[in-house]
Amino acid sequence: RERLYCTSRIGYCPTWFCKSWFYDSKVGKCSKFFSRYSNSKLGKNRFDNETQCNVKCRPNVPSLCFEKPDNGGYQGSKSMWTYDSSVSQCVRFLWSGGDAGGKNVFPSYQECLNKCQIPDLGDCAKPAKRTHCPKTDDDWYRFDNKTHTCRNLHSHGCPNWEGNTFYSFERCNQRCGRFVRDKCKIPIQNMSICSTVTTRYGYNYIDEKCEEFQG
Repeated sequence: RERLYCTSRIGYCPTWFCKSWFYDSKVGKCSKFFSRYSNSKLGKNRFDNETQCNVKCRPNVPSLCFEKPDNGGYQGSKSMWTYDSSVSQCVRFLWSGGDAGGKNVFPSYQECLNKCQIPDLGDCAKPAKRTHCPKTDDDWYRFDNKTHTCRNLHSHGCPNWEGNTFYSFERCNQRCGRFVRDKCKIPIQNMSICSTVTTRYGYNYIDEKCEEFQG
């Protein structure tokens, strides 16, 4: 029942063009969308805010990892780490001091990584291949958490179907690309939920230029 609730099918929106949030299982995060209406029989994957969506559909990630560190409006002087869930990265910031217990504030990168990013990685952190595998002509891809890139399993590797296995480089980046530090090296993604189709731009790292697309 829980999996049905958090599928990518979007539930009913009671008002015209309301702003809501839904859990996108293809990328493993909550995304915003604007909708005039939707079929109420498709499920209940619709939330009033991002926090509700995270609590319901991303229970493996501690709730504090979605909070913003509160400096009380003052510029801090102590170098600390916090998990920025919008970019899925641990980032350094200046902390004004005070009790950091139970907050999205960590004294080291490793603590932030263990507490927030690794749980958030989910399937993208799982092993991708078996040790003994017959040679195959099929290409499979996995997300390498050490290099933060999608990589080919090569002919000697085959999928174990635990989650971190993808049939294309593009699909791997669609699911795990939010953990890639250099976003300019990700293939252009046209997968957002939009109320209207409009002109957008993305960077083609192979041709080293920005490209226009409709999405």
